Amino acid sequence: MQNPLYSLSQIEIMSGGNTEFINQMVDLFIKLTPDLIQQLNFGLLESDGDKIYFAAHKLKLSVDMMGIQSIQTEIRMIEKLAKEKGDFATLNTLILHTNAVLNSVILQLKSRN
Repeated sequence: MQNPLYSLSQIEIMSGGNTEFINQMVDLFIKLTPDLIQQLNFGLLESDGDKIYFAAHKLKLSVDMMGIQSIQTEIRMIEKLAKEKGDFATLNTLILHTNAVLNSVILQLKSRN
């Protein structure tokens, strides 16, 4: 099995080890993240920096809380570039990688014990 791309340690600390709370946070991430990924993609297709910015801004907290370190810098770069409404080629590369990581995290979370 692949090493997890996420860490629930921050949520575990916040919850005081409350398994029900941890499971609710994981379920919320699994439920909400696909829509935010879709918003990033639509924003990219439409060259809509505002749409990308708002989706990235919402994702930033989730990425941090779920301990997805591999894209913590990237999600901030997406947010910054989208706010500046520039360099859509770089945004494309960053968003494609972010999408892949987030989709992998969702699959890993769904299959966790």
